[in-house]
Amino acid sequence: MRIVIIFLVLSILNYSCKKDVSPCDDLNFTHAVSAGNDTTVHFGSSAMLHARGGVSYQWTPALSLSCSACQTTTATPKETTVYYVVAQNTYGCTRMDSVLVTISCQAIFAPNVFTPNGDGVNDTFYIKGDCIKTIFLGIYDRWGNQIFVSNDITKGWDGTFKGNPEPLGTYLYYLKATT
Repeated sequence: MRIVIIFLVLSILNYSCKKDVSPCDDLNFTHAVSAGNDTTVHFGSSAMLHARGGVSYQWTPALSLSCSACQTTTATPKETTVYYVVAQNTYGCTRMDSVLVTISCQAIFAPNVFTPNGDGVNDTFYIKGDCIKTIFLGIYDRWGNQIFVSNDITKGWDGTFKGNPEPLGTYLYYLKATT
């Protein structure tokens, strides 16, 4: 069971003005509560988050944090995320601040050549990009016939159509992706 006692101090100031002061007023936080500066990290990287202004802290969302109840934590988000920290002072009063961790993505990459000759090097035509959420990839022969289609970023074209190798040549691809 937690008991919270709140003290009110009535002070008389010059000109007979009265002011109520509570332990939860801003003057009882030694420093303004801060979650730190917004930051940008590359997809798959981490950002160090450091809060100040309280004696205990609670970060949310906690899913991609190394410690949600620590003053300093490591965030490894998979997408741009706003993190909130609630800081508590010695009186049990709380204040909140937020920090934005923006994820930067590599550009989508599509090779201009591949060699599906079975040597284990560059045998499959893949579209690459670390922030691709959805993809449509269609491969067409020189007559416009669709010979490969995929909605799966992990599935590339191996140079075959219906299990048979396609001849050496120039092929067109249509790519639609969202990041």
